[in-house]
Amino acid sequence: MTNAKVDVTQGRSYAFEVAVMRLQGFIDELDINADARNKLIDLTCKQVGVAERDAFMLGFDMALKLMRDLHDEEE
Repeated sequence: MTNAKVDVTQGRSYAFEVAVMRLQGFIDELDINADARNKLIDLTCKQVGVAERDAFMLGFDMALKLMRDLHDEEE
């Protein structure tokens, strides 16, 4: 049986990877117990997920508006 892995860095910039490593190092150095560490990581991941979804939706909405405007100009 093989261990399946997801590459969470796929599609990410080098700057993103550096930021993740810096954050990981900072969290690892905090004087907190495992439960608090896990909660901090969970909350950070949720916040990043919301930010990514919001940024995607903004870009998608802008592209949709641009396409509609271009289509309206052609008519």
